[in-house]
Amino acid sequence: GVGQAPARTAALLAGLPAETRCMSVNKVCASGAKAIALGAQSIKVRDSNVVFAGGMESMSNVPHYLPRIHATAKPGDFSVRDGLLLDGLLDGTVKSDAGSFIHMGEFAEKTANKYGLSRDQQDSYAKRSYEKALKACKEGSFESELIAQDMNFDGRYPASGASVGDPLQVMCRVDTSRDEQLSKFRPEKMSALRPAFRRDGEGTITAANASTLADGAACVLLMGGELAAKSSAQPLARVLATADAELPPEQFGEAPAVAIRTALSRARLNVTDIDLWEIHEAFAVVALANGVCELGIELEKLNIQGGAISLGHPLGASGARIVVTLVHSLRRCCKRLGVAATCNGGGGATALVIEALF
Repeated sequence: GVGQAPARTAALLAGLPAETRCMSVNKVCASGAKAIALGAQSIKVRDSNVVFAGGMESMSNVPHYLPRIHATAKPGDFSVRDGLLLDGLLDGTVKSDAGSFIHMGEFAEKTANKYGLSRDQQDSYAKRSYEKALKACKEGSFESELIAQDMNFDGRYPASGASVGDPLQVMCRVDTSRDEQLSKFRPEKMSALRPAFRRDGEGTITAANASTLADGAACVLLMGGELAAKSSAQPLARVLATADAELPPEQFGEAPAVAIRTALSRARLNVTDIDLWEIHEAFAVVALANGVCELGIELEKLNIQGGAISLGHPLGASGARIVVTLVHSLRRCCKRLGVAATCNGGGGATALVIEALF
């Protein structure tokens, strides 16, 4: 249900010239991060001078599907498929014993088992994510990276010249200064939640220690150093290196560490050189397995303003969102080097090494 060409549609509706070259990227949860990586590479090889790169997602508008309705239309009932699950959360290569596609959460349970990460450890991490995000909101840490947007009640931009009395143009304020998920934090109820994916008494992943479905968008403006020096632009940061990684689909939650090590090698840096980390919180187990178990990162340096568990996870936007947050966190904390990484369905991950500029 994304339409013919999402990136092109966004560019034209934003008022960019018709000559603007556009490309849509689909790497599931890593789409936004990969878009930024591709934009940086395009500038490096001088294919582009300026690139808008990012991601967008409206999970609340994903439709349900009627498979093969046109080929088998006849009297009777039809099965309905949830597009949100089919396109975003179910692996398309591995099937369960019952013949159905497997949810990413079931794979995450395998990662938790491999690294010996308990329910208590994951719940504790999730609480820290909420606490960090709430503290960041209270201190105004997100203000520099958020843009409030006026929309009418049906979610569309107001038509130009609409009369005040037109009921379809009645405006409401969408408060994007604070993510809605934060108001749902109930730490006292976390331990009582049932496991979401394993009901055999061994499950550790719940709705509270996994990322939440959300709508959102994030974008960065990229340009080459020479052009930036000639213009009045004041760069916030630069991309030092990028990398992708692929593992078997059921090991998607372990892929970020592989991508991170490759990106650090390309930047000629070590884990100990990095000041701040943004590792996408698809599940608490992903941040813990990669950040703590694999890379030995101190929790004080990891996702310092919370993550997808506390802020929400709009699939197409999250990869770009963590890059934006990382850049602003580095500058606010007067730190220089950071890494942003996100896993994605199918077994992949994308990582970027960022240097803040002052």
